[in-house]
Amino acid sequence: MLAVNRHMGLTIDPSGIRYVTVKKKKEWEVEKYGFFPFEEAVTDGEKFHFSDELRKQLKAWVKSEKIYGMAVTLSMPTSHIIIRKLQVGTVNARELDQLVDLEVETTLHLPFADPVYDYLAATSTEDSTEVLVYASRHNWIEQCNELLNDVGLKVKTAELSSMALARTIQEVLNEPLEDTMLLHLDKESTEVYLFHNDLPVFMRVLNEYSHQEVVEKEFTPELVGSINAELSRLLNFYQYSIRNGESRITKVVVSGERRGRENLVSEFRTEQPDIKVDVFDFDAIDYIVPFGLAIRERGSKSVNLLPESTPIKTSIPLTFVVIGLGWIMCLGVILTLYMMNQSDIKDHESELAALSETASGLELQISELSKDEYTDPTEFIEFVNKNKMSAKDVWWQLDSRLPISEELETSNLTSIEYTYLLKETDSLKVQVSFHEFHEIAEFLIELRKISFVKDVKLESFTPDTVNESKKWIGTYKIQWKNDLNDKGQKEGEFADEKHA
Repeated sequence: MLAVNRHMGLTIDPSGIRYVTVKKKKEWEVEKYGFFPFEEAVTDGEKFHFSDELRKQLKAWVKSEKIYGMAVTLSMPTSHIIIRKLQVGTVNARELDQLVDLEVETTLHLPFADPVYDYLAATSTEDSTEVLVYASRHNWIEQCNELLNDVGLKVKTAELSSMALARTIQEVLNEPLEDTMLLHLDKESTEVYLFHNDLPVFMRVLNEYSHQEVVEKEFTPELVGSINAELSRLLNFYQYSIRNGESRITKVVVSGERRGRENLVSEFRTEQPDIKVDVFDFDAIDYIVPFGLAIRERGSKSVNLLPESTPIKTSIPLTFVVIGLGWIMCLGVILTLYMMNQSDIKDHESELAALSETASGLELQISELSKDEYTDPTEFIEFVNKNKMSAKDVWWQLDSRLPISEELETSNLTSIEYTYLLKETDSLKVQVSFHEFHEIAEFLIELRKISFVKDVKLESFTPDTVNESKKWIGTYKIQWKNDLNDKGQKEGEFADEKHA
C-alpha cells in the first residue's frame, strides 16, 4: 500500500508524539502505531522548544517507522479550544460561510488576537441557524505544522481531540451522542466533553491529579470526591445554562486510564443514579484519540483548524459591501446636513444676539420712560389740568384747518390715533383724504400752527386706490406738547391764527 493512500492520526503532548495508521476492509483496522518520547521538556502546551538535535532524531524516527511523506490528521489539545454559539439567518452553505466569517471578525469576542476557527451548524429552522464556532490560537497549530513538515510529515487536517474520541467510541458502540458526557481519564488530567446531537458543546480539562499519584495510590477517596463534585457542577451547567432546562445529560461514557477508574465510576453511579454510565475499553488505550483521527472520513461532521484551510478572511461579500457603501453615503448626507444646520444655528445665534441687544436697549428705554419725572404731585396735577382737552375740541381744531378745493369740496379726516406716554414720543397720528395733491402741503403748514402741536411730520402720501377716485391720502404724525415748560391751553381755548 502506498503511503499517500494510508490514513494516519497523530497527537502531540508533553510526553511525546503518538501516531496510528489504519486501513479499512469491512471495518477499520489498526495497521501500525508508534510513539516518540520526549526525553526533555519540549513543550509546555503553549510553545515548542525543539533543538536541532531533537529534530534530527525525530526525522530519523519518521523514516524508520516508514511514515515519511504521509498525510496526517493532527489533534488540537482540549485546553486550546474555545467554543462559541452564534445565531444567524438561514442561508445557503456559501453565504453561511460568509456570515460566520463576518460574525467572527466583527462581533465574536475571542480571548486571543490570532484565531483559527471552523464551525458546524447545530440546528436550523426556516428563519435562523444555530452555529457552533470552534476556535484556537494560531501559533500552536502553526508550530506543529512547521515541525512535522520539517521531519517529512504533511499535516492536512487539524481536528478536535473531543471529536476524535467520540468517533472512536461511536465506531465501536454505534450509538448517537445525544445529551452525553464523555469522560476521558488521561495520564495527567481528566478531560470532560459534553455532547448534544453528536456535537461537542462544552469541554474542560480537570487537572485534579498527577500521573505519579495515580500510579502509586490509584484514585484516593479525596480525589474521587473532588472529581465527582466538579462533574456534578458541569451536569447542572449543561442542563440549566447550555440547554436552558430543555434537556439534561442522560448518559456518561468513561474511557482512558484504567487505574483507579472503578472507584470513580462506582462513586459517580451512587451520586447520579438516574444517569446511565458505560465504560469504554480500547486495546491500545493511549492511542484512542490517534485512532479516531485516522478514521476521519470526508463528508463526516468534523472541523478543520489548519490555518491554510481556515484563514482569517478579509474579503467581505458583495451584499455587505453594498450595504457598507450605502451606510457610508447616508453618514455623509447626515454629516452634511449636520454642518448646514450648525451654520444655520450660528446665523440664528448671531441674529438672536442682535435682537437680544436691541431688546435690552428697548427695555432700558421703557425703564426710563416709566420713571415718573413729576415727583411733585402738585406739579403733575397742574400739568394735567393745563393740558386737559376734550376729543371734540381736538377734532374741531384739526377739521377746521382742512383745505377747501376749487370745487368748494372740503377734505375729510379719515382716522386719528393717539399715543400717550407723558414724553416727547407722545403723538397723534392723523390720516386725511384730499381732493388735490397740493392740499397735502397746505394742511401740513396749518397743523404746525395749532397750539397743542410741538412738531408735525408728513409720514406718507398715496393715491386713494380703495375708493378708485382721484383723491390722495396723507398721513401725519403730530408730536404732542406735554412738557411743563410748554404752555398748554385750557379746555376750549386755542391760539388759532387762521380763525381768530
